[in-house]
Amino acid sequence: MRSAFPRRNMMITGTGLSLVLISGLFLARGVLQTHEADFVDEGAAEIDAALDEHGRQILTHDFGLVMCGTDRLHEFEVANTSSIPWTIKSISSSCTCSVLAASERVIDPGGTGRFVMEYRAPSAPKNHAGDVELRFLEDSAPEIVFSVTAMVRNPLTPSAGELRFELAPSGECERELRVDNFSGRKWSGIDFATLPDWLSLEGIRPVAVESPYTQSWLVKLAARDAADDGPHGLQTQFVTVRAVGKDLLENSEAPPQSEVRVTRLMTEEYVLTPTSLQFGPIPVGDSKSASVMLRSKTAPFKDLEQLKVQRAEAPSEFDLDVELTLSSPKVVVITATCHPHGGHGVISNALSLNLPNGRVRRLPFSGRIVADEE
Repeated sequence: MRSAFPRRNMMITGTGLSLVLISGLFLARGVLQTHEADFVDEGAAEIDAALDEHGRQILTHDFGLVMCGTDRLHEFEVANTSSIPWTIKSISSSCTCSVLAASERVIDPGGTGRFVMEYRAPSAPKNHAGDVELRFLEDSAPEIVFSVTAMVRNPLTPSAGELRFELAPSGECERELRVDNFSGRKWSGIDFATLPDWLSLEGIRPVAVESPYTQSWLVKLAARDAADDGPHGLQTQFVTVRAVGKDLLENSEAPPQSEVRVTRLMTEEYVLTPTSLQFGPIPVGDSKSASVMLRSKTAPFKDLEQLKVQRAEAPSEFDLDVELTLSSPKVVVITATCHPHGGHGVISNALSLNLPNGRVRRLPFSGRIVADEE
């Protein structure tokens, strides 16, 4: 094992250079205070013989599987094959995930500069990449890009962070979710801590996998809705999927787990256009009609007996007549006629529509009774 090295910040005046310099020999272990899963990757970097579109030399390294939130180190080497020294001008990173430390500020002719890439994996699973660009003061020196990639995962990682279920009243919607074990230890299986009332677990079956996967399962979930089950719109909850294993219990370990966001979107099976009846001004002794269209997004209307309209008891100032017309197999026109016979002012109330699916839909109406001279 190589000896640990200290690090210090050094500002080079006159060049605008701010670097982290390493004194002494490079040692990856001991550089960072990280948890047990952290390790130093001392494998050789692959050098892309072709330059990129900007004429820069690309040095790449793939860390492979990396646990979320952990750190990795990798040493790159840059050989100066020219006859002049190369003086570091700047080091810039494309993201906060990568920091590059240089062993020397100047790479002499025939010498080799060592650069340590410190990679910080994000906290959420993803296939990740980070770049750091190195530039020298000398015009003849190459521009170099150190590029690292990683497969960032949790020990237990679902294939999706969210499952969306879109269903009509009394409908059903199924979704599949893959759950992967990257821990390196085999579990008895997986389960879900708690599911919302509208979501059921239909089955879990193992899937054959190869490294870096330890195990995988395919989960089938189903969302259902009853005719009287809650309001329309978007409902979101989080469910927890967790590892199950005898050894986890015996060792009193907290089982690896992850949260999955489940969203249920209750769609309207019947749509009103517009959503209310607007009579406008209605002179006393006259009448006004207004219409809306009720459209079915699923099955056609068999007949008008499927649709019932209930009227609230009308005030003494007006009467209200309602007529239903089947204009097409999936469209019913609802026409209401208001007959004022006294008084004046704003009227506002609602009809109740008993829909074929058993739900009740409000149909507001409003108008204004005015005197004849208005």
